[in-house]
Amino acid sequence: MIPPFTWVVGAFYFHDVPEIKLGVNQNPPPNVDAQVKTTKTGQAVFGHMTYDVNSSLEVELGMRYTKSDSKKEGETILFNLAPFPIVLDQAAQQKDDAFTSKVALNWTLNKEHFMYAFYAEGYKAGGVNSPGTPVFEPEKVTDYEVGLKSKWLNGQVKTQLNAYYMDYQDMQLGSYLIPDGNSAFGGGNGITNIGEATVKGLEAQLQLHVNNFRLDTGFSYTNSTLGETLYTNPALLPAAGNIPLGPDCASSASATCFDYSGATNNLAGVENAYSPKFTFTAGLEYSFELENSTAVVARVDYSYTDEQWTTIQQSPSDYLKARSLVNASLSYLTENWEVELFTTNLTNETYIAGFDGTGWFLGRPREVAIKASYLF
Repeated sequence: MIPPFTWVVGAFYFHDVPEIKLGVNQNPPPNVDAQVKTTKTGQAVFGHMTYDVNSSLEVELGMRYTKSDSKKEGETILFNLAPFPIVLDQAAQQKDDAFTSKVALNWTLNKEHFMYAFYAEGYKAGGVNSPGTPVFEPEKVTDYEVGLKSKWLNGQVKTQLNAYYMDYQDMQLGSYLIPDGNSAFGGGNGITNIGEATVKGLEAQLQLHVNNFRLDTGFSYTNSTLGETLYTNPALLPAAGNIPLGPDCASSASATCFDYSGATNNLAGVENAYSPKFTFTAGLEYSFELENSTAVVARVDYSYTDEQWTTIQQSPSDYLKARSLVNASLSYLTENWEVELFTTNLTNETYIAGFDGTGWFLGRPREVAIKASYLF
């Protein structure tokens, strides 16, 4: 007799100690001598249980406890800025832990239809940034999802549908960081917590297999919204934020601090970076069977990615327009060999794939290649 439940327990440990030694001689000064060690430690214990209520209904329960520690040690020495070397301490530390859980219901309606629903919690550890800037707290997310997987026409057609809603707390995002009070360092780019955010959407897939013909398609809709998000744009700061300005003075600048309000906006309501509203994919494949258990397979794939933004600031340079790409392949198959001639970006579209704040990254042009593999 098969037991009504199965279970698994486990533990995880991670320890990493990257050490950086850096010397820079430059004109104008300062010359820099840096020795920094960042110790990252992660520990976790977890358990997961599946219980069969009856032959068609299954319950899943999972729990996890995670503990993390990120600690930076060392110093940076600046030369030729004063009659004596300036020693800057880089010590910083962030500790956090969290309990997360998952509850799921899996319901086999019949041999053709399977429905599921789950509630799950996620956690991403906090950490440390560059010296003089704030540490960042852990990110937490609560995910609600329902879905249906089905077979039609005696299994020739398969479909998958799902809807999800994700609620983020203390979401982590790359941003310009205003330096801490009494910091000898300037600001810089790093990770910060922007507060609340939501991501919700729908996904649908279909696969059709009739004799030698295959069709597969996929569609997704994503709606992401940020909560109150105070974002400082370094492009609006003196020297683009590359010189020490000091901590925030709130309303008036002085020799030791700076008023960042003119470069800071609340971006509540904007969508997350690299989050296109719509995506669509489709693939067509046909297999020509030959003699001696050989075959030729022709395939073409199409993908559409909607317009999107590379940062939450959504300045004109951050905009990526929608794009469509086509790939194709022709394969020759034997019992042991596969030789494939394929091309990506068949129509040789020119498009921008990303932006890092200083320059754009172009997508790959048309590429043609041949690949051979042998199955032992």
